[in-house]
Amino acid sequence: MRTFAYTKDSFRQIITHDDRATYGITTAREESDAIERIQSKLHSNTQPFSFKIFTKNGRTMCKPSDIETAILVRKVNRDFSSLTKAGVSNRVETISALKAICSEGLPMTIIRLDIKKFYQSVDTKQVLACATNGTKSTYALRRNLQHFITWSQDNVGGVPTGVSLSSSLAEYYLMEHLDARAISLHGVHFYRRYVDDIIMVCSSRRPPREYIEDLESILPNELEFNSAADKRDVLELHTPDQHGCFNYLGYNFSISKKLSSDKSSYRSVRLDIAPSKIAKRKARFVHSLLQFLKDGSESDLRRRFLLLNSGFTFWDSNRGRQVSSGLCNIYSEIDHPSEALADLRNFYRASMLNKRFQLYQRLRLSHLSARTRSAIISLDVQKHVHNRNHFNFSPDDLQHLSSCWKK
Repeated sequence: MRTFAYTKDSFRQIITHDDRATYGITTAREESDAIERIQSKLHSNTQPFSFKIFTKNGRTMCKPSDIETAILVRKVNRDFSSLTKAGVSNRVETISALKAICSEGLPMTIIRLDIKKFYQSVDTKQVLACATNGTKSTYALRRNLQHFITWSQDNVGGVPTGVSLSSSLAEYYLMEHLDARAISLHGVHFYRRYVDDIIMVCSSRRPPREYIEDLESILPNELEFNSAADKRDVLELHTPDQHGCFNYLGYNFSISKKLSSDKSSYRSVRLDIAPSKIAKRKARFVHSLLQFLKDGSESDLRRRFLLLNSGFTFWDSNRGRQVSSGLCNIYSEIDHPSEALADLRNFYRASMLNKRFQLYQRLRLSHLSARTRSAIISLDVQKHVHNRNHFNFSPDDLQHLSSCWKK
């Protein structure tokens, strides 16, 4: 039974094996001592949260600096999410619903927008007020949310990126202050938001600019939409002969001109992997080759190649559960055959066979075996993804193998 009390038992129930391994907890006594320290901080009303601030891919991120913070964040996040039903929308359901409405034969305008620096920009006072309003019946939870926001105000802009509680708080804030109003905007037939990525399918009777202005008018004052060309799309399908494409959540939507059957009209919609995501996988493969040329580990190269092209699961400590990832899981909704996967396979083949490939000569002079070359050349990425081939990688494996493209 779920309890919103901050008791020793409630903390003990949510400690994971990953927590123990990460923070070096090897005995029951050490675990009990950590729980005692949490309760001591809560009872003395001192700041119970402590995060390490670091930079990853140019972004300021945070992670718990001790097991006490890791446990408390998970407990507060679970309680808050349970009370408010705050949570990121289901990505697969969003993509499926968007594909369905785009296939209708009606005139439409499709608009994609991105909220600029979402977590870093939210007004923490407004976030706390919104969260407090949603948790009126639980004093202990509200007090811990206040501690978390106080730490955020003292150490970072907005709420700390990379922390599960930040995601839930920001999600609930926009659910209450944006989503509830956006779905009722005049002329908007379909509205979805996935974290900071927004998609709308609207009536063709108004110009796109008006829809964007309407949404800007209800966006919290401290937030703004990104104006970069790769962060927004506007596609007008007002006449039967119009067609086009747009990208959303890593997918490329390609929409045909209006087609007709005996009983209805419709548009054909094909889903593929967005070009930017394929470019990223190509770059990661090049980094894998460079790492091989540096350390000579052919085994690591083969495993990195599998990691880039296969499915796998891993333990997500923020969510407290196993998460499916990898090419076939992230892009499970693409249509086959996929032009993007064909392009990816051609790139892999060219890396081994094309003399113009940037690393061709260095690879030819290396000790790369014929077996590994053949495995790279012969992999049918299309079939591999369609069959949802999975491999096992430990957390240490994932960290080690991906480190060469995360530098």
